Amino acid sequence: MLCEYRYELTERAVKDLDEIAGYLRDDLDNARAAMSLLYEVSKCVQRLCSFPASGSRILEEYLPEKNVRKVIVGNYILYYRILKEQELVRVLRVVHGSRDQDAVLQNLNS
Repeated sequence: MLCEYRYELTERAVKDLDEIAGYLRDDLDNARAAMSLLYEVSKCVQRLCSFPASGSRILEEYLPEKNVRKVIVGNYILYYRILKEQELVRVLRVVHGSRDQDAVLQNLNS
């Protein structure tokens, strides 16, 4: 039986997406790439609502929060947590894969 979870984006995840889309649209003058990325992130989050444990679990001892998972969306990494009791997928961050992921993870807040 498939369980449908709800989802929410943290303020930081919303800011990440705004910054990424703005960079693609304004700095690179590529509105199509910005829309495409937002569409792909949306599809990924919808998939996570159906299959919340499908992302890879991150096993770093310095994480401020445990049970953090990640999925790859194009050149970006989407970090999230599963809140089983609330049947909720909480998107924590969306960052470019070339960024220092250890630094991102060390400053991860839920």
